[in-house]
Amino acid sequence: MVRNTKIIKTKKGDLMAFVTLEDLHGAVEITIFSSLYSKVYDLLTDDRAILVQGHLQKEENSIKLLAENVISMDKAEETWTTSIHFNLDITHTDKALLEKLNTVLKRHPGSCKAYIHLLNPEKTETIIALSDTIKLKAGPSLIREVNRLVGYNAAETVCGPVESSSTFNGYNGKRRRKR
Repeated sequence: MVRNTKIIKTKKGDLMAFVTLEDLHGAVEITIFSSLYSKVYDLLTDDRAILVQGHLQKEENSIKLLAENVISMDKAEETWTTSIHFNLDITHTDKALLEKLNTVLKRHPGSCKAYIHLLNPEKTETIIALSDTIKLKAGPSLIREVNRLVGYNAAETVCGPVESSSTFNGYNGKRRRKR
């Protein structure tokens, strides 16, 4: 959550910000340089939930984050999801269900790869990568619609880092969240 924002003018006359973010574990200062600030200034209001991707800067008595990307919390799943996985119990899956699922997926075009995991309880799992012509837009609407169709929490999203000008060492992008 944004707790405090201090906006300053650089020597060139551009605006940049120092933002204090707070979560359940503490607070950290985020430096948002002018090139990014001009794109995200509207997200930097008090009590707003945001996600920040950047580089950690350790100093003798403090830790700061140099922001590379800032997004609204409600756009996080849509922004960071790289693939969507649908876990279907084969004992409750038939051709009619798969046809309905296909109809649902067509209503949510996007850029995420999609996979169907056909699960035979306590026996086997078959993973089917959907065609590149079926890429999806992650988000609550798709998840809700699929889960309503199959009658249980079948959808998982796999997230990766937001594309930025630099790479984060050690981040493998393999976080899974089941819904």
